[in-house]
Amino acid sequence: MTIANNSPIRLGDLCVVDVAGDDAETFLQGQFCNDLTAVTAPGAQLTGYCSPKGRLLATPLIVRVSGGIRLVLPVSIVEATLKRLRMFVMRADVTFTTRDDLAVIGVFDPADPLFATMGAAPPQQRFEAMEVDDVTVTAWSKEEAQRWLAIVPLSSPAVPTNSDSSPWTLADIRAGIPAIVATTQERFIPQMLNFTELGGLSFTKGCYPGQEIVARTRYLGKLKKHMQRFVGPGPDVPSPGDILGESGSTETAEVVNAVLAPDGSVELLAVVRIERAEAAIPLNGGLADVRDILYPPRPGDDS
Repeated sequence: MTIANNSPIRLGDLCVVDVAGDDAETFLQGQFCNDLTAVTAPGAQLTGYCSPKGRLLATPLIVRVSGGIRLVLPVSIVEATLKRLRMFVMRADVTFTTRDDLAVIGVFDPADPLFATMGAAPPQQRFEAMEVDDVTVTAWSKEEAQRWLAIVPLSSPAVPTNSDSSPWTLADIRAGIPAIVATTQERFIPQMLNFTELGGLSFTKGCYPGQEIVARTRYLGKLKKHMQRFVGPGPDVPSPGDILGESGSTETAEVVNAVLAPDGSVELLAVVRIERAEAAIPLNGGLADVRDILYPPRPGDDS
């Protein structure tokens, strides 16, 4: 899974959905947990789609383009997510179209030929985007580990043959960026996945499904669990949703995402109790240690 010469990767586990119609923005604003009105084209935003109990069903990337709004979602949950969204459209003028003619690619090199064909330097600030004709590029992570998520026509020569998404997953894990998949739907509220710190959650935007629970956790409750990054022994890679540790114990960890690193270790994001944020967790007969504590718990902080 070494990235040869920082070559781009086709992220075949992600797909693009166009959301169109006069009511598209208003509808999505009432469904997602971040403030869509804060994004102008071209631009992007991490957001969450919650159940009425405040548990995440999806963590879409919203991309504003000149022609409207796009969602980038895992292929494994796109049908279920769109089915649920359509249940609430009612008489609103909103349509969802899965764009099978578009590909999502991950770019690691600022000198990638894609940027030359666009005639512009890549965006630098996270979620800053640029759009040239039918190509959109979004700055995906922080400056010290810069990457870009590009949406290009499937027929474009920019679409790479390399489709091993493991390096991209590893980079996401190291950046503390979670992804909800089918086996982790309705497991976590946004704050458990550090959405406040990641900029994926607004407390001023108004109502959306689960908003009361999410707000209560911040203003009235105390968050008991949050996500951290761990590194432990291989070779077996736990699946998203797996529980590491003795069942029923307060010392268990819930796997969010995991991948096998080039050195044979396993790197993962897992949700643990805050008081155990610095403790190791069991993995493959050994222990996985906390690395680069993402967001240390702050005494008395409810969010």
